[in-house]
Amino acid sequence: MSLAIVVFIIVVLSFSLSGLLFPIDRQWYRTLKKPSWTPSGKVIGMIWAVLYVLIALSLAIVEYKVGLKNTSIVYIALLIFFATLPYSTLAALLLIPYVLWSVIATYLAWTISRYNPSYNVRV
Repeated sequence: MSLAIVVFIIVVLSFSLSGLLFPIDRQWYRTLKKPSWTPSGKVIGMIWAVLYVLIALSLAIVEYKVGLKNTSIVYIALLIFFATLPYSTLAALLLIPYVLWSVIATYLAWTISRYNPSYNVRV
């Protein structure tokens, strides 16, 4: 089994584990005022599941092509499109959905915070 496959499996498992370690307070989230375009919880979950696989695949490709140990600290710390592009065009393209979703999710979170100025952040 190549190291790229091991990287893929570890990254997917790590993302999956984060969902178990940091569960969502669904009752609290339901009480928030949200914009009409807010995706359902199931859709958001499916989006993140697909993104986790694409991110893991991107990392596995870079590991296969150049080895993660041969990448820059910027790549390891940020894992974004432009940091990935020098190592692999395909790996960078796999990150575009993540970059797009990050923009949408950030705008959604900002909008929800504007709709709910007195909500408490749950940790």
